[in-house]
Amino acid sequence: MTDEMLELAWRNAAEAGIGNVEFLKGHLEAIPLPDESVDVVISNCVINLSTDKERAIGEAARVLRPGGRFSVTDVVADPDLDEATRGDMQQWTECIAGALTTDEYRSLLESAA
Repeated sequence: MTDEMLELAWRNAAEAGIGNVEFLKGHLEAIPLPDESVDVVISNCVINLSTDKERAIGEAARVLRPGGRFSVTDVVADPDLDEATRGDMQQWTECIAGALTTDEYRSLLESAA
């Protein structure tokens, strides 16, 4: 979502000798791609930072072609995470406050499928 992130992505791809990739600047909640246009969506510890997780997961489902794969790694919250922690900005920046529980993740993924 930033120019610095894009520069790093292109540099890493070049160092790895990978040329069949494309990096786009955008937001997880509004992926700048047409419907059913990609085979794989990889999300590595970013959904917990989204303020609209349902929309973010829905966008991933929207851009996937039929039979495509959605690979997610993320922080998962304990079911008893308290409201004080969820409202603490430092806990947001540490990827704790915005984390979903396993059941919440499963529900959002199933409803997006």
